Amino acid sequence: MKFKIRDIEILLSLGITPEERSLPQKILISLFWNADTVKAEQSDNLADTTDYFVVREFVKTFLQDKSFSLLEKLHHELFQAVGNYFPELQDLKITIEKFPFESGSIVIEN
Repeated sequence: MKFKIRDIEILLSLGITPEERSLPQKILISLFWNADTVKAEQSDNLADTTDYFVVREFVKTFLQDKSFSLLEKLHHELFQAVGNYFPELQDLKITIEKFPFESGSIVIEN
């Protein structure tokens, strides 16, 4: 089964220039993964699946009080942390969207 958590809003210090890093910027993080849900489908028990609320809170807590110069570094660290903490998330993909322009955004994903 496919799962998606979209648009987790995070404020953090991100960017190269002092101006960029002077105020926290809004980014949106989305996670996508596959999981075997046969056991949960039979049991209807949360213990038999990944609690997506916990995944969302993990992302928010992991990034709390962090700062990055590059989106690439942010993506790498978050991808490693989520993958290590939730090894049951198969084919994990993470997208990060930043809004550095007057209109429009930049999105990176694996």
